[in-house]
Amino acid sequence: MGDGGQTVGFIGLICLTHLHNLVLIPSMNVLFDASCLMKELTGVGVYVRDLLDRMIPMDETIRYTIFMNAMKGETPRFPWTQSPNVTIVRRRIPGKLLLESWRRNGPPSIETLAGCSPDLFHSPNFLYQRTGVIPVIATIHDLAFLKRPQYGDRYAGRYHRETLTRNLHRANRCVVVSHAVEQDLQQHCGVNPDRISVIHHGLNPLFSPTVRPQAMRYTQRFPRRFLLTVGSVEPRKNMPLLVKAFGRIVPDHPDLYLVIAGRAADGLIDLENAVREAGVSSRVQLTGYIDLDHLIALNQHALAAVFPSWDEGFGFPPLEALACGTPVLASDIPVHREILDDAAWFFQADSVDALEELLRHKLAQPDSLVEKRQVGWDRARFFSWENAARKHIALYRSLVA
Repeated sequence: MGDGGQTVGFIGLICLTHLHNLVLIPSMNVLFDASCLMKELTGVGVYVRDLLDRMIPMDETIRYTIFMNAMKGETPRFPWTQSPNVTIVRRRIPGKLLLESWRRNGPPSIETLAGCSPDLFHSPNFLYQRTGVIPVIATIHDLAFLKRPQYGDRYAGRYHRETLTRNLHRANRCVVVSHAVEQDLQQHCGVNPDRISVIHHGLNPLFSPTVRPQAMRYTQRFPRRFLLTVGSVEPRKNMPLLVKAFGRIVPDHPDLYLVIAGRAADGLIDLENAVREAGVSSRVQLTGYIDLDHLIALNQHALAAVFPSWDEGFGFPPLEALACGTPVLASDIPVHREILDDAAWFFQADSVDALEELLRHKLAQPDSLVEKRQVGWDRARFFSWENAARKHIALYRSLVA
């Protein structure tokens, strides 16, 4: 682990022998808020974990101060934790207290909390912390709460709306994870396109058809034939629509089940009501949050994966399913078209009939479910964390230069 030195301005000399000259590469100190790694990893946490895994060893002239704030829990360890260009700073401050202070533009600044003087601050979401005069990058994953205000709990929704516009316009650059979010940012927030950088997520290479022995025992608790959906149980995931369509086809498929993998959230009551009303309580399994090995195993064993979301920013789960060779049926929304391209089958997100028809058609012709397998593998390989890391580093240097 680094010693936390704050000296800036050192010059790293890289010798390009094939050109017989020297290129000067300035060192740089980056402050990165990785507090999301302190809890169960969903979209933003996966982004931070996998980006840092690739980015930190890629350029050792960049020193990273990794800030983590959470009241409880041990500080997690990752492959980069002991890297010589990394300093971990752990704080235990009540999250809502800190956010409320920042909402009112009060102290302390993120630099003060981290005890450093960075050249740049990167926040993995738009709820970024108050800073001094250093350049700020904010990553925007989606604007679902703004487009559909009914999403999210009362405090989060109010806080998000109050801070969104101010923080977006304070940031020197907004990184967005898809062109769909880029369009949302311009349309709903009026952010100038010149201040937006589109950098797609990568995909963890562990998602593949290769069976991992350590997870085999886990899959034995599930039925032989099941449909899978993955994601936090929240309203924008639109899971009740899937349950309703599933309930309609169950009589014709007595050995088919539905597995819902994801942590419980504020859509759980609606989901449970849909399961009860469809009369499929004995045919639906909710796993709760599951770890990486078990998620891969479920993807590998599913008959197909179905994603009926109203809105997404990028959508890791459909891409992860494709990488495992699992057929994907997805709602016809802009980001699914962008990320999945022609590797999935699409249906209207507001139509139970459309999803029912698609499910019936594919289940009646099992061979058709695998016809896009190679296309899916090729599409999944298109998304690389190495590429995303290179683009982030280039952006850092462009703002500090």
